[in-house]
Amino acid sequence: MIDEKALMEFVEPYYKEKDIMHNMWHIELVKKQIDKILSVSHYEVDYESLILAMYFHGFIYKEEQKIRTWLGAQKYDEEQINKIVQIAWESQRSEVAETIPLCEEMNAYTNEFFRYLTDDIFLD
Repeated sequence: MIDEKALMEFVEPYYKEKDIMHNMWHIELVKKQIDKILSVSHYEVDYESLILAMYFHGFIYKEEQKIRTWLGAQKYDEEQINKIVQIAWESQRSEVAETIPLCEEMNAYTNEFFRYLTDDIFLD
């Protein structure tokens, strides 16, 4: 089972300096969409692996070994780790996304603004 607190402590630093299209708001939005799709479909998925890979997809290309080490420390076995890493890699495009640097104040403002918008848009 995913330890949400430990996961956030691990992934948030990797998204802190990214622009509004690649930050934690983006991850939260993708998760909401995954949950909506799964709620109206008949797909059988390994939800835990999918969600973990989603959180790692924004930095798997630079920090695969750190991700593997963290997953091992969270008591995931080698088979599960390989599956999560594979899903994260398969979400990648052939090129690495370029992050446009924004000032910290602007990132904080846009994160809050988009969180407000998505809460209104995606209310059930």
